[in-house]
Amino acid sequence: MDNQSTSSGINIVPVRHETIDKLLELIADYQHFYGIENPDGAKNKEFFTAILNNPQQGRQFLYLNPAEEVVGFITLYFSYSSVRAVENVVLNDLYVAPNHRGKGIGRELINFAYNWALKRDKYFSLVWETEKSNRNAQYLYDSIENHRKSEWIHYQVVC
Repeated sequence: MDNQSTSSGINIVPVRHETIDKLLELIADYQHFYGIENPDGAKNKEFFTAILNNPQQGRQFLYLNPAEEVVGFITLYFSYSSVRAVENVVLNDLYVAPNHRGKGIGRELINFAYNWALKRDKYFSLVWETEKSNRNAQYLYDSIENHRKSEWIHYQVVC
């Protein structure tokens, strides 16, 4: 089962076709956070529906507060490591609505992702990254138990 209830009655649930519009509202906020001035709603719907329809590519989960408002989400993708000949889970996106930050939601989402991957008994690791300037995220990530910073340096060429 992909659902998780926490002790505070909060639910983390998979994105479904009937909840994708709630996700897309937060995706637009997330994109604004990272400097996209005019997120393309139609492109987002097509892209994230494709993930929903192809769970072997990735999974997305919504964080619902006790009033069942969607206040956060995570996106998990799957990648392969040739060095170890293993599959990894990439926590590619973690977003919590600004008025709900500082309440432990990000930590709950990371813990959920870790436990989700662990239960499948096929993944080597859960990995994530953040922008150098995102100090709040780094503070959270540095506080995660048993984490370690990668020895690898991330490079990018924009196509």
